[in-house]
Amino acid sequence: MVETHTYLVRDGWTVYSLLWFKGPTLGETDELASKSLLRDFLKGAEQGYQSGGGETGFKCEPRGRKNVSQNGYTGFEYDLSSCTVPSRVRLYTKVVDNKREVYIATAVYGEEDENVTRFLKSFTIGRSSTAKLQ
Repeated sequence: MVETHTYLVRDGWTVYSLLWFKGPTLGETDELASKSLLRDFLKGAEQGYQSGGGETGFKCEPRGRKNVSQNGYTGFEYDLSSCTVPSRVRLYTKVVDNKREVYIATAVYGEEDENVTRFLKSFTIGRSSTAKLQ
């Protein structure tokens, strides 16, 4: 169990969210942790879709992954536009003081517009273990 923090807002048909937490690490690399975090995110998205009345045919395979690492944090942005519920995700992770820090920004949309890109590009990670929107 870890304490998580979230921020969620909707603008039109797009939902923007931020999630961050610190948790234990098992010595895994940041690359492996990022893959695991994405897998868990997609599993949660599928469960949420189905519990919200969606059909059982939720499909999601990332179209692409872009390296957005900065300030010692491993970061990736995933294009999930081909998924049943189109979205884009940017996540950062790093082990600090034997704890895994995770910061995730998501944009879930009906139709992607320039605000989705603007939101994700504005989500950066600082040197002092803090994420920010510019």
